[in-house]
Amino acid sequence: MRSTATALCRGRWGVVVLLLSTLLACGGPDQSPETQIKSLISQAEQAAESRDISVFKNITADDYQDRRGLHRREVLRIVQGVFLRNREIHLLSLVRSLTVKGDSAHARVLVAMAGQPIESPEALLKTRARLMRFEIDFALEGDEWQVLSVDWQPAKAGDFL
Repeated sequence: MRSTATALCRGRWGVVVLLLSTLLACGGPDQSPETQIKSLISQAEQAAESRDISVFKNITADDYQDRRGLHRREVLRIVQGVFLRNREIHLLSLVRSLTVKGDSAHARVLVAMAGQPIESPEALLKTRARLMRFEIDFALEGDEWQVLSVDWQPAKAGDFL
């Protein structure tokens, strides 16, 4: 049986990874929503690795609420806590599906998190990394995508291959 601390830590990492992997600031009016989302995921990884909380403040909707009952303020506190506890954050993100319908979108994103660089999905077999699958709901506010809700659960290395 997992301890409460372990479960809480996993939950906090989940929030961080989810928000990191869904950095959806505007990508330019000439790009499709799908292109904006996919191209900015790599920018989200960079923001996470540099532990930039301002990115998360910009992408999290004021009315964010997830299935766990977390709201915007709580999620941002969790993200900040993870940044304070981890000197090194390295991510590998893979968008497995993305559906846009008008001003809303849903993405399934796989994210590997580690304290060292992850070169490729194949490297996961040799790397000690936390593997997560995220279901993310977005809304277009003006010309910027924002995260409305995130659900996460553990993933397996085979999901990345």
